[in-house]
Amino acid sequence: MLLATFVSSISAFHLVLGAGEINPPHCGLYEIRLDCDLSGWMKLFLGDIGIGAFLAVLLHTFSHRNQTKIEQIIHAEQELKQRRQNYSIGHLRNLLNLILFTMSVIKRSINQYNSALSEKDSGKQLWIQSNTLSKLRADEAKLGRLLQSVRNLMVASNDVLEPELVNRVEGVCNFIGEISVEETPDTTMQFPKYQVCRTKVQYLLELLNYHVPRVQQKQIINDRTVRPKDESPSVVLEKVGN
Repeated sequence: MLLATFVSSISAFHLVLGAGEINPPHCGLYEIRLDCDLSGWMKLFLGDIGIGAFLAVLLHTFSHRNQTKIEQIIHAEQELKQRRQNYSIGHLRNLLNLILFTMSVIKRSINQYNSALSEKDSGKQLWIQSNTLSKLRADEAKLGRLLQSVRNLMVASNDVLEPELVNRVEGVCNFIGEISVEETPDTTMQFPKYQVCRTKVQYLLELLNYHVPRVQQKQIINDRTVRPKDESPSVVLEKVGN
């Protein structure tokens, strides 16, 4: 509406301005000469062309600025999402390695507990088993906290990670969380499905290796493009060393 008012006002101004001027008889209505003034209709026509060109340039400039800002916002959002994804994958990898380490510590404590049964001294046997059992329960609690940290990470990062990966990680966490150290009828301790749990966690770690950050992917592509096909990586390293 403001644009229409602006154009109408300028057009009316040119019309009124041109209507008040009187040209000599030899000057035509649409002539453009040095000794003749422009008629009102010519001023109106040329004024509309100038105003239209000015508005076109102005609107194009505003549109270009807005498009540039929108592209910058989209690029910033994509970079932020990529950084969040890289952080989530790295943090998840660290948590899974801690889970593997904690499970190994629990397995070692179970072996120490079971080996204490062969002690002939009942007092020493009881002392080893009590210390090992308390450490075993502490490691089990630590494992539970690690599993909960992984679940929290999946909830916080489900918008930047693939749904298949999130489902697999949650499934492994639920599987390990339902397993606890048990005492057998012969008074020994065991970790049920220990090897299965380790295999599942190691599979997740292998799956995370395929999620290479975008910067590293570009670096790998550039290295493959620059390096000639007939040169091996060792030859390239020798050239760099020289």
